[in-house]
Amino acid sequence: MKTSELLKEAKKILWDGRDLSVSTFYRICSAIDKACEEVRSGHTQAHDLREEIRSRLGGVCVVTWLAKTANVPLRQITNRNVQAYRHRWLDSLIAEYETQGD
Repeated sequence: MKTSELLKEAKKILWDGRDLSVSTFYRICSAIDKACEEVRSGHTQAHDLREEIRSRLGGVCVVTWLAKTANVPLRQITNRNVQAYRHRWLDSLIAEYETQGD
């Protein structure tokens, strides 16, 4: 399975930010892991993706990265806004991997 396809499956699982009672598969890495379970493949890719995401975030969670690195004001860091950011980031990763042919 191509990495971009695994990311597309993860995007389907990632919380859409609408139903506030939903917290399962809230983060990108959790969604990637769940996607691997559902398609029964991609575990090595999932590991590599998790490591890439951690590296890009500098080892901190996305909320901390948004506040400290991207300088997003704390009042704007809501669950919905963070989740919308995660979806945009997944879209960007999908495009990046598709461009690479993976």
